[in-house]
Amino acid sequence: TSNFDNFVSSLNEKNRWIYSIIPILIISLFSTSILSLLQSGLPLDLAKGGIIRPPLNETYSSLIIAFQLSLFLLFQWPLGLWLSNKNIKYGLRISLISLSIGCSLLALSNQFVNGVIIVIFALILIAIGLTSFLPVATEAIIKISPPSKRGIGMALFSQCFGISSIIAPIASGKIIDELGNGLFLWLMMSTLAILCIPLTNKIKTTSVFD
Repeated sequence: TSNFDNFVSSLNEKNRWIYSIIPILIISLFSTSILSLLQSGLPLDLAKGGIIRPPLNETYSSLIIAFQLSLFLLFQWPLGLWLSNKNIKYGLRISLISLSIGCSLLALSNQFVNGVIIVIFALILIAIGLTSFLPVATEAIIKISPPSKRGIGMALFSQCFGISSIIAPIASGKIIDELGNGLFLWLMMSTLAILCIPLTNKIKTTSVFD
């Protein structure tokens, strides 16, 4: 038994469930930060250009963002249906691996004149990661939380969107303005995705009271 599981078991039953959802909340905070960066950090990165990749004008940047949004609509139903028959941990790992590779490709795009092509492939992977995350994370919160606390659990999950929507744009803007490109930002997010993968092993697939 891991130290984390021992810690959870030592808590009184009234509060134990809160600590049991901490891993999924951490993953949710990271994933929603990626979602926020697509609307803030990515447009700024495209407008400024990379180390070698030339800057894009507002029209082309808008087209890329619109393409990215259309991917959500394209992947949401088939991925949700496929993951509905999979384990929660499996779905979260697929999400985090896709986000890590996608962010790595965004970082790599800085190094090429035609890096915008790499950006397109990166956005496909990120869309897969995010559309995998949303239904699986919601299911995890519902299953882990005791029936009488599911409203609070979903409220805590919703707060991840609010927190990331404030922190991610400010942090990404500061990083890109200081360094002149998004290379470090996307490498950092790729690394954080990898660091989040072990947290999936801490996620229980049923309520701590079952």
